[in-house]
Amino acid sequence: MFGFQKLDVYRCAVMFLGVASTLAERVPRGHSALADQLRRAALSVRELGARRFPNAA
Repeated sequence: MFGFQKLDVYRCAVMFLGVASTLAERVPRGHSALADQLRRAALSVRELGARRFPNAA
């Protein structure tokens, strides 16, 4: 396990990614751009934490 994976904010971001993915699957047809944006935002939050705190204890 990397140090940043121990941070509460990273763990919350991973949980948010799961919730966002579930919500994105439920978005009605015709709104796929919204689902895509939700997935990308969730991934971005998670990746930002990993980049900003790579050596967190």
